[in-house]
Amino acid sequence: MGKLDAFDITSYAYKTVKKTPIYTDVLIPKDVPEGPRPILIRLHGGFLITGSRKQEDWFGLWVSQLASTNGAIFIQPDYRLMPEATGVEILSDIDDFYTWFTTELPGVLAKVAPKVTADYDRVVVVGESAGGYLSLQFALDHKDKLRAAISIYPMTDMRDPWYTQDFPKKMAGAPLHPESLIDEYLAAKTEDTVVVDDISEKRVGLMFSIVQHGKFLDLIGPQDERLFLDDRVKKGETFPPLFVIHGETDSSVPFQGTDDLLKLAKEKDAGLEVCFTHPDVEHGFDSNYSLDNPLLAEGVKFVVEKWLR
Repeated sequence: MGKLDAFDITSYAYKTVKKTPIYTDVLIPKDVPEGPRPILIRLHGGFLITGSRKQEDWFGLWVSQLASTNGAIFIQPDYRLMPEATGVEILSDIDDFYTWFTTELPGVLAKVAPKVTADYDRVVVVGESAGGYLSLQFALDHKDKLRAAISIYPMTDMRDPWYTQDFPKKMAGAPLHPESLIDEYLAAKTEDTVVVDDISEKRVGLMFSIVQHGKFLDLIGPQDERLFLDDRVKKGETFPPLFVIHGETDSSVPFQGTDDLLKLAKEKDAGLEVCFTHPDVEHGFDSNYSLDNPLLAEGVKFVVEKWLR
C-alpha cells in the first residue's frame, strides 16, 4: 500500500522558469469531511540537490497519515535544485509557492473538491532533511500564519565543516563518491539548465559527491544572510511552535547543528514552544513509521494540539 493511497491527487504549475514548469501536488483525503479543512504543507528533502515531491520513499508514512487521519489538505511542492539553481533562487521558489498557495488554492478546491475549503487559520508545514531546512525557513517567513512547523532531521548549519571540508563521510552507509562527478557535471551544464524533480542515480551520486567533498557552499551561489538560519535567529526572527526530531547518531546530517540552533532560538525567544525529540536513530529512520509509533507520540500530540485546537 502506498503512502498516498488515501488521497485524490491533482498537480498544478505554481510558476515557470525558462519554460520549465514547477509543480505542486494538491492531495485531498478520499473521505474528507465537508467544510473548512486544515492544511499540511510538505517540503521534500535531498540536500537541495536531488529529490522530488513524488518520491514516497524519502518521507515518513506518518506524515501522510497525519494529513489523512485529520482530514487535512496535503500539499507538496517541488522547487528548483542546485547547482543549476542557487540557494537564493530555491528560497524564491518557496516564496512563489506560498503566493500560489494563498491566492490560487481556493480556486483549485472549487473545481476538484467543491464542498471543501482551505482553512488558512490551521496550517502546519513539515519537511525532512533539506526539506527540514526549508520548513524552518518557511516557519520564520510565515510565523504568524502557521500553527506549528515540523522539522525532521533538518540541515541547519551549512557552515559546518561537514558541508565545507573534504574528508571521508560514509553517509547512511553510502560509498564515497569521486570528486570528478562534480567537475564532469558542471562542465556539461549550461546557463539555461533548470532541474526540478530529479531522483536519478546520477543525481543522487552528485549529491553525495558535493557533500562528501565539502563543496556545498561553493555551489550554493550568493551567500545571502537569509540562507543561514542562525543568522536570521540572531537578528531576532522567531519561530512558531516547533516539533523537531533528529537522531543523535545521524550519519548524513549533523545533529549538533540542530541542537545548537534550537538552543539559540530559545535563548532569543524565551516563549518559544519546542518539542525536541532526539533518539538514537539514523537519517531517514521514519520512512515506514506509522503515526502511532512511540518515538513520534510526544511530537505528534504537541503538533495536533497546536494545529487543530
